[in-house]
Amino acid sequence: CCQRTSEIEILEHSDVEPADPSERPSGEAGIGAEEGSFQAKAASRLAEALGHRKLGEDLAASFLEVWGNTPESAQRMRALLAALRSNSHFRQAVLDKGTHGVVPLVREDPRCWADDELKRKRAEWERAGLAEATPKPRAVERPCPECGGRAVCDSGATQHFKRAKSYAHFRCLEAHCGKETRWTE
Repeated sequence: CCQRTSEIEILEHSDVEPADPSERPSGEAGIGAEEGSFQAKAASRLAEALGHRKLGEDLAASFLEVWGNTPESAQRMRALLAALRSNSHFRQAVLDKGTHGVVPLVREDPRCWADDELKRKRAEWERAGLAEATPKPRAVERPCPECGGRAVCDSGATQHFKRAKSYAHFRCLEAHCGKETRWTE
């Protein structure tokens, strides 16, 4: 469905302090109860979105098994729920795969779950961002001084003893020529 993306590695984390589990507020339940409530809520919401109770329970259990009870797991679960509700083709594909497609689905990149229109928009945004970040070439296309074909011309000025000298550098784009010519004044 979608290409695998590499995981982000954080190499420097000196500003992060580990949490002390003994400092939990007294009203909070233990870890097992949190996982159970998360899994129960996720299973019911998935079952509602899919219209299939067993598949919803399997997906919720698989999310906890693969990602644990982490913020990333909750974020991925919300993305899956949103995709199931908004993308009917994806929802039908999940139902068609059934319980056999649960583990690959849980490990998949959430961006793959978007509909074709959103994928197209994301690709367009990526191209626009890259075009914005890419430096624009200073060279312009001019006739080659050697063969008269197309050439890339870069011009400017250089410091030379007491006065600046202007230059023009031509690089021919034609296969039969391919020469480079440099003019200075």
